[in-house]
Amino acid sequence: MDEPSQGLSSGPGGPEGVPVTAGLDTSESGRRAESGERGTADLEQEVRALRSELAQARASLWGLQELFQEAPAYVSVHDGPEHGIVFATALLERLLGGRRLRGLSFAEGFPPELQGDLRARFDAVYRSGYPSVQREVLWRVRDEVTGVVRELCADEVIQPWFSEQGEVRGVMWFAVDVMAQVKARRALLASERKLRTVVERAPVGIALISEEFCWQRLNDELCRILCCEPIQILSQHIRGVFFPEDWPSLEEDLRRLLRGEVAHVHREEQVLRFDGKTAWCRVSVSPLAAGDRQENGAGDGLVGGGLVGDEVAGGGLAGDGSAGDGGRAGEGRAGEGRAGARQSLSERQLVVIVDDVSERYEYRRRLEQEARRRDEFMATLGHELRNPLAALANAAELLRRTDERPNTLRISGVLERQTRQMRRMVDELLDVARIAKGKIQLQFTELDFVDLVRSVADDLVGAVEARGLTLQVDLPARELWVRGDRIRLTQIIQNLADNAAKFTDPPGRVVLRVTVDEDERRVRLSVCDTGCGMDPELLCSAFESFRQAHHTLGQSRGGLGLGLPLVRGLVTMHGGSIEARSDGPGCGTEMHVTLPLLEEPAERGDQRLATGVKSSLRVLVVEDHEDGAETLRELLESVAFRVCVAKDAAEALNRAESYGPELVLCDIGLPGAVDGYELARLLRARWGERLLLVALTGYGSGADRERAFAAGFDAHMTKPLDLDALLELTSARAGGDPVSSSRRIPGEP
Repeated sequence: MDEPSQGLSSGPGGPEGVPVTAGLDTSESGRRAESGERGTADLEQEVRALRSELAQARASLWGLQELFQEAPAYVSVHDGPEHGIVFATALLERLLGGRRLRGLSFAEGFPPELQGDLRARFDAVYRSGYPSVQREVLWRVRDEVTGVVRELCADEVIQPWFSEQGEVRGVMWFAVDVMAQVKARRALLASERKLRTVVERAPVGIALISEEFCWQRLNDELCRILCCEPIQILSQHIRGVFFPEDWPSLEEDLRRLLRGEVAHVHREEQVLRFDGKTAWCRVSVSPLAAGDRQENGAGDGLVGGGLVGDEVAGGGLAGDGSAGDGGRAGEGRAGEGRAGARQSLSERQLVVIVDDVSERYEYRRRLEQEARRRDEFMATLGHELRNPLAALANAAELLRRTDERPNTLRISGVLERQTRQMRRMVDELLDVARIAKGKIQLQFTELDFVDLVRSVADDLVGAVEARGLTLQVDLPARELWVRGDRIRLTQIIQNLADNAAKFTDPPGRVVLRVTVDEDERRVRLSVCDTGCGMDPELLCSAFESFRQAHHTLGQSRGGLGLGLPLVRGLVTMHGGSIEARSDGPGCGTEMHVTLPLLEEPAERGDQRLATGVKSSLRVLVVEDHEDGAETLRELLESVAFRVCVAKDAAEALNRAESYGPELVLCDIGLPGAVDGYELARLLRARWGERLLLVALTGYGSGADRERAFAAGFDAHMTKPLDLDALLELTSARAGGDPVSSSRRIPGEP
């Protein structure tokens, strides 16, 4: 670094460098000599004072030079109209080849590629005395050694240098390299352009709306969805595209969004298109706060880019390229963009994404329609199948009760087993559909699971042994209480045991085992067999509907493949789980069901119904199926009931008046204008609660049961008639137990 006397200073012959005056009075010596009155002491004192002032001035100049040298800027000071260099920072000297610039002329110090425009600006400031400010001026400087051209971009200020007399003596030049910022801005602008393209070409509608819910910007896809031109919708309230009855709830959701009560709003709405048609759309709305836009660093242009009506983003991007032209026009355009952004940032906005789901909605509507038709078909199928099944079951039961000859008993046994199998398949088919739709309702009670398994095993042993198999039952010597639906838990055990027996050849074995996990508070039912086993890939799909193991034309085990799916659904509804295990073909299969274990209840109620049956009970059967009605009449008469049959509602009302029945078994699907539900209302209104009304029908869903109870029926039973269940029902009634809609009849869904 130069000594202060060689840098920015003022020597005895006048100032050189920066225009700073030391304040020396050069005429003082003459005045002292002329006065002749002062002594040598006074002269020496003044010389010392002058030297002190000069030292202070030089120190100030040294500090100023140090400040310039440390500044991260290119600084130079130029003297006179030719702009000779009287000072330059080391940073500028390194940029221009590492030469010492002080003392050189403008042409000697600055390379030719910088002289033209820069000299013109220096001249303008020198002549006018007014400073010049330029933003993002592009420089191209060639390295004299390597020949490589270096590109820089700088913000520059050219300041006039005034003498003590107020005249322009020279200019001072300050420049700051902003190339990094320019590159970052260019990258951001390129990113914004890409985002505009993405938004514009997005397969969903995108829009910005104000906090007053008016359209501000939207892309072409949203215009296509609404079948409109931008001019038709911009600045309009968004309620215009929604049905009037839908807008209040949507508006409330949007206001909750603005209040910060929710983070997003997702709705499926039917919108009104400008061509008079409608479209189903999935609408998602999110807030775009002013702070979010500022943090993004791109203002509205980042989010609103590519949206029709995006003036702010367009203004901001109009300044792209201003860094390369060195003029003031770029500065003006950038300023306008920032001003527009500041104006827009003062209000909150909402981002709206609209996805046209009309095709999906129509597809879903068709699927739902098909599902309704399927449900109606299944209900009708169950009803129509149960009518002939009821006749067959009644005939078989009647044969068994009235004719004890071995051949007759054998035939009635075949009929009973086959009708029972048919009824079971119909019930499984309907139950699986009900579980899938969540329409099965369970009647939960606290029960001893060990006693339930023992009871079911007693009923199963005959059927298992008839297959040439052995039924082994391993039960703990204690009660294990669970909370469940007795009928459905019985169905689970029966299905698993029947499935095990079906896939086991004689002389095989089926094992029912109950264990308990005290730590997990779970009870486990294991149903194991020594049958054909399962392939590993079959284990993964064992609980899928209509899936059967080893199902070939020559090796069919029967059934519809619905037993295990039904079991899984019922177990899940009880809060349990089911697992299938097998070591492979020929190694047997294990089914493990776990259920939550309860503490032993303090009070145990007797859940059994009274067994006394009133004889000579007067029964009115209302059934239009001739064979079913006749066989049912004979079956009821076999247990000493007196039976009268009617084919429709009108005949039933007439028979009831003359016959005075105590029990009415009524079908639902009756011919004529009055169905079973309406007939029940008429009978209940006429005879009150003393008449026991039982719906005996092929419609067995939970909704059918509820509808039957609402119509006035005391109980709901599905065809074919379970005579034992009916006898239990009449016994309870005879014993003074009022039959209510909460009673579950064995065999009911």
